[in-house]
Amino acid sequence: MTTQMKPVTGKIVVVDPIPFRGGSKVATEVLLDELAKRMPEMTFHVLTQDPASWAHCRHHKLWVPPFLKGRESGLGYLLKQGWQSMAILWLAWRLGAVKCLLAASGPGVDLCCYWAARWLQCRVVQMIHGPVGCSGLSARALQRANLVFYLESTRRSLEALILRLGVTDFPSHWKSFINGLSDVDWPTTTSGGARILWAASLLKWKGLETILAAHQQISSCRPELIVCYLQPMGTRLPCSQPQPQLPDTRWYSSPDNLDEIRSQCGIFVSTSHQEPFGLSILEAMAAGLCVVIPTDGAWWDQHLIDGVNCCKYHPNDSDDLARVLVALNAMPDVVIRLGRNAQLHATTHYKAVDTYQGTADLWEALLREDKFIL
Repeated sequence: MTTQMKPVTGKIVVVDPIPFRGGSKVATEVLLDELAKRMPEMTFHVLTQDPASWAHCRHHKLWVPPFLKGRESGLGYLLKQGWQSMAILWLAWRLGAVKCLLAASGPGVDLCCYWAARWLQCRVVQMIHGPVGCSGLSARALQRANLVFYLESTRRSLEALILRLGVTDFPSHWKSFINGLSDVDWPTTTSGGARILWAASLLKWKGLETILAAHQQISSCRPELIVCYLQPMGTRLPCSQPQPQLPDTRWYSSPDNLDEIRSQCGIFVSTSHQEPFGLSILEAMAAGLCVVIPTDGAWWDQHLIDGVNCCKYHPNDSDDLARVLVALNAMPDVVIRLGRNAQLHATTHYKAVDTYQGTADLWEALLREDKFIL
């Protein structure tokens, strides 16, 4: 006779203080979907400055006074975190039965979750999608997390952080994870062609200028460059500017039909500097595009092979990128072959049901515990 586990009920509040959409939010949403399959009695709510990023989730607007937006240090930062803590407490009071807070970005951004959790006496699960600053506040926050899930590419920054805690080994409840794509939202396979796609935010480190300079160097039979961009909001980080006047380019701001646009392209170019993961690269691979990436030692540089399932160029080098694009433009059969190999790699290794299994197992076990220490 089999014993059925008791259903886990309650609410999880996802705290998203970042006011524009990025790959980390897409990845978090896919992870939540996997968790919801296991515990359908749990309900998920997102407290966010950017409700448009969570159209498929129950979301609640996180309003931050204009004078606190973009505050990343000093008194302004502490005031912003305090304000956001009060917003979490207010939402939790209205919802009732909040069992867990998901800090969805990083300990420096999500400090408010830890402050609110002390009042709520609930669990905190921390997701880390990018390098973490080596601050005492971040170190002490992570020390109080019940679970920490981090991309392997962020490990070096975390190693520096844990030294501030006086330890050298990662705690047992800190676990690395790999992003994946859900079968339901698997990208549409490309119809092929010579069009080049670049898709990222306009943050300077995403390298828009590199692809534009490389594309304009192509003088003979220049393929069309499709630029799909997100305009960062509420940040003081340097940003690039759209240049729709450039010939043979087409520009889309936060397109709702990105999947359709991507399926009409044959090549995807990433120009990001040390991308922690690169979900847009994975989506392009899953769609069968030929991906062109820098040899910068980042995740995809370590896991893809030049000439087998991708093409590589020297990082931040528009001349070398132009050379690669000219060569691919002259060899459409190579573009198709590399795209198919990339699609096979994505299908084999990056399905969410597999990549998030260990993460979901640990999170489910945490939520089933009757007692916990915060």
